[in-house]
Amino acid sequence: MPILVKWYDDSRQIALWEFEGQWQWRDYHAAINTAVVLLKTVENTVDSIIDLSRNESLPPDMLIHGPRWFRVAPANFGVTVVAGGGSLIQNVALTIGRLYKPFGEKILVADDVETAYKLLQKRRSMSGEE
Repeated sequence: MPILVKWYDDSRQIALWEFEGQWQWRDYHAAINTAVVLLKTVENTVDSIIDLSRNESLPPDMLIHGPRWFRVAPANFGVTVVAGGGSLIQNVALTIGRLYKPFGEKILVADDVETAYKLLQKRRSMSGEE
């Protein structure tokens, strides 16, 4: 499966999306459906890390399909950190945030999953959500 969505750890506060190789929009939409089900199993706020370190390329029309997650995410969705994938992919993620204003504060970027996790921990610590 080119996109796997699972819990980052047993705390169930972070969903990890692992993108591997080539994937299509149908894979992304299936991953969104999985993530929605996952988030609905808990009441706490859930952030997401999108791990693109093993991603090969983005399909066309990213600005059309990419924002869907933010439109359908459950109410307990927090923020998404796009991890890895290089500066081009990170800039596309930030562009989505600028174009779709309601999502702007919900999209962050990091160089890798470990850095993304630390960023989320810092945000939670500052907001008292630990």
